[in-house]
Amino acid sequence: MTRVFSLLLASFLATSLQAQSEDITVDELINNYLEAIGGAENWQKIESMTFAGMTQLQGVYMPATVYYMRPKSFKMVVDVMGKTYIDCTHGDEGWTVNPFMGSPAPQRKSRQDLEMEVNREFENPFIRYKEKGYEAELLGEAQVEGMATYQVKLTKEDGREYFYFFDKTYFLPVMMRTFIRQGEMEGMPVEVYFSDYEEVGDIVLAYSIEQRLNGQVFMQITADSIILNDPAITPGMFAFPVEEKEGQTKE
Repeated sequence: MTRVFSLLLASFLATSLQAQSEDITVDELINNYLEAIGGAENWQKIESMTFAGMTQLQGVYMPATVYYMRPKSFKMVVDVMGKTYIDCTHGDEGWTVNPFMGSPAPQRKSRQDLEMEVNREFENPFIRYKEKGYEAELLGEAQVEGMATYQVKLTKEDGREYFYFFDKTYFLPVMMRTFIRQGEMEGMPVEVYFSDYEEVGDIVLAYSIEQRLNGQVFMQITADSIILNDPAITPGMFAFPVEEKEGQTKE
């Protein structure tokens, strides 16, 4: 989180001093966080996003592009040794194309696959969180890899709990943790680490994201470019592919 710090230091010095006091409330912390990332109003103007860069798996770097669209659409396309891997979620369903599993045909995701997706919402969950029926609780301070943070528990309407860890000076999240609720991996922690924050238009985004399952890294992606409200993104990009009789594939 180095490249954006100089941009944030001057404008948020006053609120940083407030955050270092022991009597900060959860709503003050959330408001400071939303201001630090550009403000809720600017975020609500964004309908879609393209996140293009490189992903790393066991030391091998591969080109990857991730597409997001309101309200809950996500699609990651990875070029792996000349073959295309796709991971897509559209609403409460999803599908994958994994040519390394013996078939290039798309496969629907299982309930456990969907359970491992820690957050399918496009909109930041802290924006209008009370209107959505969510609850937020400030749990105090915590250390995340040597960094002093504030820990906030966000409970969504379905009862799933998310633990966010915000840097005490800049109010930016450095990590989020939740737990798998069903299946063979029930109870295992899923963690997402955020770093390398930069301004993109009127908002601030993490350019580096790392996901860990039970402490082990299983996905890391770093952006080279981020496009907001990308006109190339359409709802059809996320639909399950349908095989036509002629052998062609359409979405």
